[in-house]
Amino acid sequence: MADLMRPIVNLNGTSRDALVEARIAVRQDLRSVMTSLGETAPNGRDYIGEPDAYQRDLAVYRSRFAIIDALYNQLGDEALAIQGD
Repeated sequence: MADLMRPIVNLNGTSRDALVEARIAVRQDLRSVMTSLGETAPNGRDYIGEPDAYQRDLAVYRSRFAIIDALYNQLGDEALAIQGD
């Protein structure tokens, strides 16, 4: 994943609180996406007689979830970095 965004908090720019709150809001939305994505998780009963297809689709699901999880964590790291500046 890309490097963290590191805005410079200053009197003429967006407030520290607004920068942090924006990231927290996106994280909340991503939690909803994670919950919804969980509904698409492959279930073995849908792949009876096709274990390779199940394993393939499970890998796809995990990859998708990992992308969202990485973004979720990255935004949290950004919020913490902004708070700490």
